[in-house]
Amino acid sequence: MKQGEDVCLLFVGTLNYSPNEEAVRFLLCDLVPGLKISGLRWRLNIVGRHAGPALTSLLQTTAQVEHLADVDDLAACYASAQIVLVPLRAGGGSKLKTLEGFAHGRPLVSTEQGVRGLSAEAGLHYLPARTAQQFAAAIVQLASDPQLAGQLAAAGRDLWQKDFQQ
Repeated sequence: MKQGEDVCLLFVGTLNYSPNEEAVRFLLCDLVPGLKISGLRWRLNIVGRHAGPALTSLLQTTAQVEHLADVDDLAACYASAQIVLVPLRAGGGSKLKTLEGFAHGRPLVSTEQGVRGLSAEAGLHYLPARTAQQFAAAIVQLASDPQLAGQLAAAGRDLWQKDFQQ
């Protein structure tokens, strides 16, 4: 990440799915205030369709957050992001947002739920976080340590290629 440049954070998910809506509310209501006082220059892109009226209003009124509802090229969103956030607390099945982050070679900050069912290891493939403070600290750490960000991104991509690439 270049000095003086905003760190682009990314969350991707269908927003009328309750675990994703809960994750976005966590990002907007809990994480954003901590990031604002961190001293880090950042912006957060939330990519996802079907946000309800209350969530849409929250997305529109939260500074430094852009909601991209209709995206034709998801790869471009990942290409412009420096860090992928996966703050899931619930949900089943494979975590496509985690796999996409790995496939696009982006470092991830995730809850245990966000990597559940995958062979991803904390500290090797992603930085673990549960609270807003832990997410903010991990984001600041990755933004200030490009070597660590690169190592996590490469390990995540290797894991995706080994376990999931068809």
